[in-house]
Amino acid sequence: QKRLEKIGVNLSLGCAISEIQHQQVCLPGEDIFADTIVWTAGTKPNTLYKDIPGIMLDEKTKRVVVDEFLGAKGLSNVYVVGDGAATPNSGLAQTAVYDGKYVAQIILSRTKNLPDAKIKKYKVPVTGYIVPVGLGWAAFVFKSLRMYGFIPFVLRMAVDFEFLFRMLPLARVLDLY
Repeated sequence: QKRLEKIGVNLSLGCAISEIQHQQVCLPGEDIFADTIVWTAGTKPNTLYKDIPGIMLDEKTKRVVVDEFLGAKGLSNVYVVGDGAATPNSGLAQTAVYDGKYVAQIILSRTKNLPDAKIKKYKVPVTGYIVPVGLGWAAFVFKSLRMYGFIPFVLRMAVDFEFLFRMLPLARVLDLY
């Protein structure tokens, strides 16, 4: 928050948005006009889960309660991953990718009729993140380690470069940078 305010970003926290127009956000009692508006509202699971007969939802998070294999408790052969599963770190992209790969392996194992004893139980993925905030500055969080400033920014650039390099030709990646 301090960094955003330092670089001239106006923040409105904990506000309900009543309407959005072109270059305008309407809050109760105030309209904000800007060329660039970023709205972050958090994540919540899809409401369709509450309509599935037999599904168990966590009271607090409204996410689907899952077993040690990410199976929906109370249902057979139904798996829930990412934002929908009541697991630690639910809501992070890294968790969703990890969960998807994990469940894909379970489905593959079960199509081969392997007993559940041969399938490894779900382990919460270790996740971290680096959030760039303006040019030359980022916030880095991994477990209890937190760093802010230029070094995390460079680290983020390296991570982005490596990711893009796996998907695009080198000339295109360099063109992007």
